[in-house]
Amino acid sequence: MLHGYGGRILRVDLSSRRILREKIDPDYMARAIGGRGLNSLRMLDELDLNLDPLSPENLLIMGIGPLTGSLLTSSAGMTISGKSPLTNRVGNSITSGFFGPELKRAGYDQVIFTGKAKNPCYLLVADDHVEIKDATHLWGLDTWQATSAILKELGSNLFQVAAIGPAGENLVKFANLAFNGFRMGGGNGMGCLLGSKNLKAIVVHGTSQVTLAKPLIFHALCSEMDQKIIAHDTFDEITKETPARANQVKNKSCYNCNLNCFHYHVKEQVELEGPEHDSLHGYSSRLGVDDLSSSLKMNTYLNKMGIDSLESTQTIGLTMECFQKGLLNRNDVDGLDFSLGNQKTVYAILKKMITREGVGDLFAEGISKLSETLGKKSENSLKISEIADPLVKKQKTFFTGQTDQQELLMDCMTLCKKNELAMDTLDIDAASKFLTAGTGIDFTLKRIEKSLQGIIDANKKMNTDLSSIKE
Repeated sequence: MLHGYGGRILRVDLSSRRILREKIDPDYMARAIGGRGLNSLRMLDELDLNLDPLSPENLLIMGIGPLTGSLLTSSAGMTISGKSPLTNRVGNSITSGFFGPELKRAGYDQVIFTGKAKNPCYLLVADDHVEIKDATHLWGLDTWQATSAILKELGSNLFQVAAIGPAGENLVKFANLAFNGFRMGGGNGMGCLLGSKNLKAIVVHGTSQVTLAKPLIFHALCSEMDQKIIAHDTFDEITKETPARANQVKNKSCYNCNLNCFHYHVKEQVELEGPEHDSLHGYSSRLGVDDLSSSLKMNTYLNKMGIDSLESTQTIGLTMECFQKGLLNRNDVDGLDFSLGNQKTVYAILKKMITREGVGDLFAEGISKLSETLGKKSENSLKISEIADPLVKKQKTFFTGQTDQQELLMDCMTLCKKNELAMDTLDIDAASKFLTAGTGIDFTLKRIEKSLQGIIDANKKMNTDLSSIKE
């Protein structure tokens, strides 16, 4: 018997409404490990790289790790993958919270969506019961409203909900998924993929327990890991760090994590879990706004609408910088004043972006398309490109290189990088012990390194092939 893993792959074709369950192949799982690795090998095997990312044939995959939902600290993550509508490359969104462990308890290691539903729908997974349900009444709701409405409809708060907001529905290329309204699956536009499939949400509840091959050894390893994390010299710094301390009311954690690094803020009408450093400062100092309360309010709005904070602030920041340098004027952007620090314009362009109204339709394509199009409109196209190119290149960076091995291992095991990676408490040797004791597969150092290299090679091949396809 294979332990640790949920044991099944769930396939959902939204066009035909056909639902299939497959038993996992132990040899395949040993090659993939799980999470991002499992999704990468699946895309290599089954994804047509030539397709339009928004076509029904694109894959939308959710993958979790072999120890997700176990006693291993921060084993709470998951990876959402597909051909990215933002970059036209292989895209992954890494998130954490409680959804991944709940999916494991329902008995699944991976969910693969294909096709497009005729009408808005959501997928309900409750252990063996899997159903495609109507979501016409949910279309147009923000992520908070949709989550609340689904839980009320099901009559239970035990379900974990991953939902898109209006940004995903309107196919904003960098739309997010919101997990229970607060934890965001951002980057690469996976929320846009849900919208392209008329999939409003995925809702999960499971009641099974994660089994372990050698529970006593595994528990001893977990206790040792907990002590390493607590004793680490950055433990207190991470759990207390926040630039908006005055508005913080409590700390929160993901499933089975002792770090409690998420900060829950309440400020007037604003209620927010997080945001992370880049998101907070993206909508303050990056845009010339010196009011952190305004940044908290903005990030709450972004979460409700289901739109990525980093990509959106880059598009706005680029335009503000071009305005400041005289490279663009109001006539280029629907008459809006993109002076640095103009909060009214920030709100206005976000609303246009989310609804794809006017110039917002261009902003909704992301910074690469935005800079290219604005450059063509302006006599200063070369200077605009000089400002935008570093951001665009960072966005399209391929997954390459041996130096990514440890980070990849964390994503395959779906562990938090703040814990095991940032604190350097889990190297490949320790991972070998955890994986072997947890799954019963003999995950030797050689096997892990071979698996990781195979996943790296798979990503290199896909992205190399994609780079040769004319966009």
